[in-house]
Amino acid sequence: MVGPASEMCMRVKWLDLNAKRFGRGLRGDLSGPKDERVAVLSGSKVPGLNTLFPQASLLADGWKIRAECHGEEYKGVKYPGGIWHLTAHVLMFKMAPGEAGSEADFLLYVQRRGERTHSSGKLAQSVGGHVSFGLTPLEAALKETREEAGVMLSPGDLSEVARFLHVSQGGKNHEVASLFAAQIAKPLKPNYKEVSWIEPFKLEDVDLLFKYCPQEFSKSFQLDLIWLRMAIEKLRAGSSGNPLENLLAGQIPA
Repeated sequence: MVGPASEMCMRVKWLDLNAKRFGRGLRGDLSGPKDERVAVLSGSKVPGLNTLFPQASLLADGWKIRAECHGEEYKGVKYPGGIWHLTAHVLMFKMAPGEAGSEADFLLYVQRRGERTHSSGKLAQSVGGHVSFGLTPLEAALKETREEAGVMLSPGDLSEVARFLHVSQGGKNHEVASLFAAQIAKPLKPNYKEVSWIEPFKLEDVDLLFKYCPQEFSKSFQLDLIWLRMAIEKLRAGSSGNPLENLLAGQIPA
């Protein structure tokens, strides 16, 4: 591995060493009560889900949002029987010098997850998490952005890129994920109890990292990048200008 890919891997290693030096990403004592409640889906179909996801045809009628305790493990990976639950993912971008009219104008914030029960230590989307009971995915996305990255956003700052089904952990984890994108002008203030680091990368460099080090990426981040690329290509084919800039401005691909 030589050239830009090697440089990206060295940069990631340096960020990891720096985080370890300062003890970042360590949650500390998790033995206290775990009473956070998450929005899960009982039944078999969210209204309109089958029109978005043909693979959801295996599900029957009657989805209802209800309260469900996370279980005994922090952040609730112990859903009995792989209960479908809602998650919110956010890809945050910042402006960077680049060729006008291309994705090179933007840098994507990538997170190295801290110690947690799911995707511990993996490279991941800028921020993301479960949708707590009583919140919409958009509200949860704003909450996660504030809690993990220290950035206050309003609903109008987020563009919904896609909704998709995500099954991981050998079929134990079932998510209905909402993916959002946002352009960030403010400096981040990462919560180092939650994350090891959050740093901006060129999209092409993220692609290089994934090509040579796919094991470093969380499964949900891999899917987020696929859906992002599909949205960009649809906008590129159907509109003029920078497709990523249009996406961040709220233009949703048909």
